[in-house]
Amino acid sequence: YLTSVRSGVVKTFRCTTSASLMTLIVDLFDATEGPYSYLNAIENDAAGFESYRKKLWGSQSLVSRGATFFPQLADGDLWVFPNDLDAFRAECSMVHDAAYDIASELWSKPEQSEHIRAYIARFYAAIDLAVERNAGVCIF
Repeated sequence: YLTSVRSGVVKTFRCTTSASLMTLIVDLFDATEGPYSYLNAIENDAAGFESYRKKLWGSQSLVSRGATFFPQLADGDLWVFPNDLDAFRAECSMVHDAAYDIASELWSKPEQSEHIRAYIARFYAAIDLAVERNAGVCIF
């Protein structure tokens, strides 16, 4: 088991090898309090390896498809406020639909598309919960 502490939030997760360490996390934040007011609301919160900030989420492959939210992860954390959740959902849909091509471009392994789709499914669930709670979605 590994523990990650960011901005006072402690998350513990199981890891079978050090290579499988997921350091990017999706969660909700209280939009009335602003960023860093984590709600610790997401059970399955893995959002990818730290290297995916640039390799996947900040890649030219996503930028060339019009992504604007995910590329922010290349240089920092992502904060999606409630008024931007519909646009973020649309971007998630674009990535989901293009996952095969994205995986082929980035890894030359189209089977990686299933991993991309799994992350997007977690983001969809986070968006749904954020809408219910009038919260924002963060990936850090």
